Amino acid sequence: RHTGLMNYTIGQRRNVGISGNLERHYVCGKDVSKNVLYVAFGDDNNYLMSDSCLISNVNYLTSDRPTNCSAKFRYRGEDHEVSLEYLENGKILVKYPNMAKAVTPGQACVLYQNEVCLGSGIIEEVHNSGNITSKLTSKFKDSIFYVFTVWFSKHTAFFLQYLQHTIHLCSHFGS
Repeated sequence: RHTGLMNYTIGQRRNVGISGNLERHYVCGKDVSKNVLYVAFGDDNNYLMSDSCLISNVNYLTSDRPTNCSAKFRYRGEDHEVSLEYLENGKILVKYPNMAKAVTPGQACVLYQNEVCLGSGIIEEVHNSGNITSKLTSKFKDSIFYVFTVWFSKHTAFFLQYLQHTIHLCSHFGS
């Protein structure tokens, strides 16, 4: 039993409602059509890992379109070296051969070249070995939450660019 799929995020480990196991447990998937919440045990469970994702609603902050850069998939998350494949539909296939844990559809993927924020997009699909492991549902894409997430992603990227510029100026003038 769970309290509703909308209350859980891929990678979540607190307040999942499971106890009695010594290993940590994580939400690793959701099936909205069947109302099933999938949980994996162990910190490095393969069900939590992915090697690529598809991002949409990409907001560029620079004119640069590198094929290699770094990406963050979670707030305060680690940097992942990625390669980018620009698709005709404006989406980007982000590949990270060293695997990443708990990449989640509906959240932001922020792209960096060194310390410069290149832009961000919304994670639409997550893949492991070429197979889709999770994706945004059409219901979610139509929700006000998704619209807010896209808006927030675009404005967060602009704020990050402003912050980087301010830090650069402060370091340049020694303030």
